[in-house]
Amino acid sequence: MKPDPHIYYVQSELPLAKLESHLDSLQKANTYKQFLPSCINSQNIINEVNAPVIIADPLQSPIIEIIENFFKSNSDYKYHEALHKITLCGTGKLGYHVDLCDHCVATKIIPNTCSHSLCPVCQKRKSDKWIAKRITELLPVPYFQIIFKLPAFLSLLTMLNKKIVFDIFIMSVASAMNKIPNDNQMKIGFIICLQTSGNNLWFHPHIHIAMLGVAITEKGELIHYATKESLPFDKDFLSKQFQDEFLSKLEEAYVNQGAENNNVDIEPNDDPEKLYLENEKQLNWPSELKHLEKDKDAFISWIKECKATGNWEVFIGDATTANDASNILSYICQQVPISDDQIVESDMDTVIFKDKNGEKIELSTEEFIRRLTTHVMPSSYHRIRNCGFLSNGIKDKNLIKIRGILGCTEEPKEFNEEKKCDFCCEGQMRTVAVLLGGETVKVCEKNIKKLKTIPSWLSILAKIKSLRDAQSEILEFIPDWLIKLIQSIDDDL
Repeated sequence: MKPDPHIYYVQSELPLAKLESHLDSLQKANTYKQFLPSCINSQNIINEVNAPVIIADPLQSPIIEIIENFFKSNSDYKYHEALHKITLCGTGKLGYHVDLCDHCVATKIIPNTCSHSLCPVCQKRKSDKWIAKRITELLPVPYFQIIFKLPAFLSLLTMLNKKIVFDIFIMSVASAMNKIPNDNQMKIGFIICLQTSGNNLWFHPHIHIAMLGVAITEKGELIHYATKESLPFDKDFLSKQFQDEFLSKLEEAYVNQGAENNNVDIEPNDDPEKLYLENEKQLNWPSELKHLEKDKDAFISWIKECKATGNWEVFIGDATTANDASNILSYICQQVPISDDQIVESDMDTVIFKDKNGEKIELSTEEFIRRLTTHVMPSSYHRIRNCGFLSNGIKDKNLIKIRGILGCTEEPKEFNEEKKCDFCCEGQMRTVAVLLGGETVKVCEKNIKKLKTIPSWLSILAKIKSLRDAQSEILEFIPDWLIKLIQSIDDDL
């Protein structure tokens, strides 16, 4: 029987040894040759509802292809687990989710994505959704882009202590922005977005801010900022506040770590495996700073040297209109260090890509992977934060108040997260089940109840209530990170 190109057969490429071995044994036993249950491929059952069943094609990504090529040409290299997960994205090897139209029962079977911080496919979808939501919240006021750059001499320390230093970075920037407004009993609203990549893919942490050109006083009055000169601060003030806040919080983190700090002998050009560390509780010290580990006096002297430098750069852009603000949002919320659109060409040995200025850069595949790996984010880290009167919990109320003061009569457009059915154009696509290795591992009962018709093949799938209730032997082979991914799949897909 000739394999169907739209069905993804089990292959022995999974990095998860137990799951791979299990799926492979099922294939040899001719029990589950496919990642999909046999009932979905039974045409007489599919045709009963007279609606299409579409199995999505694998995702295509030049960056994922580069990663795969690197692994192929470095068979003796210990795979970087973070990057290896990305190669499984959209292939069916992480399972599928089944979407049904609640009106006509048209069905889409879509391979699950990896949700990894470096995955160009997942992060683009996440960014597009975030931008679409924020655009519906734009106000008819000027917007300003402000950039805070972390000094280069802190890059390696940051790379080895991402969770700790990123938190300090974000808190210090927020504190610097709010200093004068808070002193004057008023609130400004701004969005912080952490980025880690420079033009050439080097690790270069910096923060982009989109700030609204209004402030709210305690009396509920608005203060307008038409130009950057009218803002309650200038770049020199922000730079000094940022520097003082950052170094103060870093010193506090050092004291809290005590004498149990780690000494990590790492250089900037080390291989990707050594450069990727994630320790949220202990500071990791690069070799160039290892003398500070247990010598507090030396650390204090180093802090003073950091204060003496003038490399705490801050940039404030000119005011833009609300129409142009969408461009700022699109620019600042880039979730990956490099996108698929920037790749010009690649082969087994070389990668050519365009930087943010459109200039071509050529790297060896190994160096490209090395630089890319340095941008792996801490698990579940939120690089975008709402601050001031845009903070979570008070944002909606404040936006309504400001719109009223500005006299906005037009109702803001609501963000529609519904997935319309492409077949009948009336119903909404709802996720009803998650599949892995030819078996159902999750059922979304609340979505099934919203269907007008329940096909019999879905009844065959929906024999379990949750992932934990499933008695299938495959569950003992699923790693914790994949269980979490499956459990997160619900109406939001």
